[in-house]
Amino acid sequence: WYDRADLGLKKFIQDVQFISCMNNKSGSFSVNPRLQRHFCAFSCALPVEDDLTLIYGTILENHLRLFQNPVQKIGAALVEATITAHKEVSARFLPSAVKFHYNFNLRDLSAIIEGITLAKPEYYGMPLKLCKLWLHECTRVFTDRLVSQTEIQRCTDLIQDVAKRFLDQDPEELFALPNIFTSFATSTIDEQPAYLPISDMPQLKSVLEEKLAEYNDSNPIMELVLFEQAMEHVTRISRIIGFPGGNALLVGVGGSGKQSLAKLSSFICGYSVSQISVTSDYGVLDLKEELKELYKKAGVKPAEPMVFMMTDSQIVDERFLVYVNDLLSSGVIPDLFLKDE
Repeated sequence: WYDRADLGLKKFIQDVQFISCMNNKSGSFSVNPRLQRHFCAFSCALPVEDDLTLIYGTILENHLRLFQNPVQKIGAALVEATITAHKEVSARFLPSAVKFHYNFNLRDLSAIIEGITLAKPEYYGMPLKLCKLWLHECTRVFTDRLVSQTEIQRCTDLIQDVAKRFLDQDPEELFALPNIFTSFATSTIDEQPAYLPISDMPQLKSVLEEKLAEYNDSNPIMELVLFEQAMEHVTRISRIIGFPGGNALLVGVGGSGKQSLAKLSSFICGYSVSQISVTSDYGVLDLKEELKELYKKAGVKPAEPMVFMMTDSQIVDERFLVYVNDLLSSGVIPDLFLKDE
């Protein structure tokens, strides 16, 4: 290997192994045989149902060890119900040119199980409560992605049908509405956040109006009307950004309150919001500088949790999407920092 800065300097690299991978559904499907001959090729298929049951069953079984015995016993049924619901939703709701985001994968399975693991033994003494949490997580992961009321109803019916098959609970109690879990609406004895169901919509409205008043005291005033759908959106966004590395794509007509609700949700979670200011000559280098500052704030002690919010009008150069994609997929943006930084 030759040093690009000093061509007279030759580097010898020893005892190095190369591992590479490629996606079978996007990008280039061919590899030059001269390159491929150096590799042992393996095809990694998706895990079969037995493997998924073992993986997620082990995670949930370990989490439920400290729960009461009736709650522990329902863990296996929840895992089977989750895998079945995922399989049926994936087969029923297929992606198209308009519904390109109808792409369900193992991340969705993990999101449901991750949501269930937010349950704490002191608050979940009965199997019914854990089953309602499972139903809520399935609704958030699958139903929130759908674009029409007809499809939402079909998906709800599908999830409820799976619940009847696997969960031995009274359907009237299990499917009672509203079924919304949050970590901020229900107060606890020790005042520590706990992922619990709301009692009713008036209680949620009261809490959100209080949070909005607190936000307006320390930020530019937002005149928000908290109707039922807006309140549900706040609980959805708060749930997503509450997870490590949580990210959401908010789709809606202009002026429907996406930014305002995202700011309120971030405030509720205790995160600061960072946005870029696009000017007529704003380019890729400017975005990289903004991302550098963002990484320093979030990654260098004392690191502060924050939300990076970007709108479609701010994507003035399609190359911005490359950096956003790197940020979301791995968090590693190549050449963002120089060696001396």
